[in-house]
Amino acid sequence: RKIADANARVAQLRAEREAMEARYRAATPIEFDGPVFELKDLDRRPVAQFQARPQYPFEMRRAGIEGEVVVDFIVDVDGRVQLAHAIRSSRQEFEAAAVLAVSKWKFLPGQKRGKAVPTHMQMPIVFTMSRN
Repeated sequence: RKIADANARVAQLRAEREAMEARYRAATPIEFDGPVFELKDLDRRPVAQFQARPQYPFEMRRAGIEGEVVVDFIVDVDGRVQLAHAIRSSRQEFEAAAVLAVSKWKFLPGQKRGKAVPTHMQMPIVFTMSRN
C-alpha cells in the first residue's frame, strides 16, 4: 500500500510539473497568420488524431471525487493545441490534469476554402471513477 501511494504521488508530482510547463507555454504569446476561426465558420472541422487521457489527480481519486473541466484552446494550422486553459470546472483540482492532457492532443486542422486555419475550440473533460 505504501509503495502504491508513493508511486501515485510521484505520478501526481510529474503531472503537476508538466501542467506548470504547459501553463508557461500557454502564457507565451503566439502569433497566428490571420484570424482564428470558430467551428461554425469552417468548411471542415478539426479531426482529432491523438487524444491523451488525463491523469486522475491522486487526492481526488483517493477521495472518490468525480468532476469536469471545460478546456478552451486553439488548434493551429499544424494541428497542435495552443493556448489551452480551463474556463470552467467543478473542482479546481482537476484543471491542471485536463489542460495538460488537451495540450498533448493532435488534430487534422480545420479548413476554410481548402486551406488549414487556426480554430478556436472548447472541450469538456470528464473525470469519473469508472474504468470504462
